[in-house]
Amino acid sequence: MTGTVAVILAAGRARRLQSSVPKGLVSVGSETVVGRLCRQLLDRVEEVVVVTGHRADELEAALARPGVRFVRNPIAADSDLGWSCGVGLGAVGPAASVLVVLGDTITDPALFDRALGAEGELNLCMLDVPLDEESMKIRLDEGQPVRMGKALGAPVHGEFSGVMSLRGPAPGALAAAIGSFDPQVDLCHGPLNQLLAGGELDCRAVDCTGLRWIEIDFPEDVVRMRALFPGDP
Repeated sequence: MTGTVAVILAAGRARRLQSSVPKGLVSVGSETVVGRLCRQLLDRVEEVVVVTGHRADELEAALARPGVRFVRNPIAADSDLGWSCGVGLGAVGPAASVLVVLGDTITDPALFDRALGAEGELNLCMLDVPLDEESMKIRLDEGQPVRMGKALGAPVHGEFSGVMSLRGPAPGALAAAIGSFDPQVDLCHGPLNQLLAGGELDCRAVDCTGLRWIEIDFPEDVVRMRALFPGDP
């Protein structure tokens, strides 16, 4: 998509994964997790910006390819996803639109197409799937996202997929919201909820139910990921 840049957030330490390699370099088929994301996204956007932090040298050496640029979160060990997202948005410049993807997300590439094709200014991809305490839940009001949270009470309408697209004033608004919070505040609980509650952006939920998707947090997730994605595109 002309003028679109993808930002992959891959700066975290991934302590819960208990992996000998950075989470982004865990293998899926013949690729790595973030390598797969880069390949899929470069088919759809002009440039991919990968935000690194923990073991950045390893990630950048393994993922280097045309169309991929790296920017480091200098306080990755003392900040949350929100701060990494702000670093990525700051590196993008005046892109027509931005696709933000959490670096531990593996999905059917059709999910990216739905995000890029959505017409809102802030589009959150969500799935109607079984939820647990680790799920980042989304509440809708008349079909529009109004609240996110892991401990969100009823009503809850789905799980955030870790993929969102932003256009128009949304990239700047999200960057400003991130800057107004402490670096350790979670991206969803803080800045995104602030934007959803503010009513100044056209915020939309993009239904991606039925597409294969997994977020990698724990060792058992890696087993499930490899069964769900045995090396296909």
